[in-house]
Amino acid sequence: FFLIVSSTEQSSYLRLVRSPRGPTLTFRIRSYALAADLAATLRRPYSAGNAVWQSNPLLVLSDFDQSQQEQSLAATMLRNLFPPINVQTLQISACRRIVMLHQRPAEEGGGVELRQYVIKAAPTNVSRGIKKLTRGNRVPSLGRYGSMADYLAGRGGYSSESGGETDDDEKVDLPQDYVGRGAVRDQRVGVRLHEIGPRLSLELVKVQEGVCDGAVLFHAERTKTEEEAAEDAARRQARIDAKDARRKAQEQNVARKRAAKDEKAARRKRRRAGAGEGDGDGDGDG
Repeated sequence: FFLIVSSTEQSSYLRLVRSPRGPTLTFRIRSYALAADLAATLRRPYSAGNAVWQSNPLLVLSDFDQSQQEQSLAATMLRNLFPPINVQTLQISACRRIVMLHQRPAEEGGGVELRQYVIKAAPTNVSRGIKKLTRGNRVPSLGRYGSMADYLAGRGGYSSESGGETDDDEKVDLPQDYVGRGAVRDQRVGVRLHEIGPRLSLELVKVQEGVCDGAVLFHAERTKTEEEAAEDAARRQARIDAKDARRKAQEQNVARKRAAKDEKAARRKRRRAGAGEGDGDGDGDG
């Protein structure tokens, strides 16, 4: 697979091409936002480290209609952009981010939305005071409190990152150690997603049979008549028949050359055998 980005006066386009025989999917880029653009809108943006980008993402494909040929093909092509994950040998500490591709319904304008999130897990039922004590090396000021219990009581409640405000559906018991402070095996944690970008809003406009060429299998702005569809089908069948004919001709050529080579080798062997018999007769006469 490879990607081609192009731009015209009307719009920008993204082509997803499968090498070497196609197909080619052409998307119109409706809108996009860089990771830096998203970070600028957040009060506390999350900075993803190198380990996040080096891990294979979990891919989520949402609402692609498999009964529509173009959506089914788009889902397959987009899925194959990312490396597969073997769930039998997967270590959950390697699951650091999620890529979501959502097919919007036609009544909402259609198109494919791309979002990317980083996964964070934090222990649940941890008060703000305890969390502040375990975070970093700085000791909080305790001068206003008579004891540690007063400090913890005064700092009661749960922070959003600790999972105290997380729904039960978002809480899990870790089967393995995960990344983050306190995210160890058998610990109950709250799972949260932080969007890191980029964002893409795409519209599938064309599907071609070959590599940036060939029969147009789908076009969002042009509907073929029955006659045009029949002509395209006939041309595709003619190409398939021509390809089969070339393959058969190549097989026949290979067989003919192999037979000629075997015959030549047999003649050479017969000549050598005849020459050997002649030399033997000459020695006997002497």
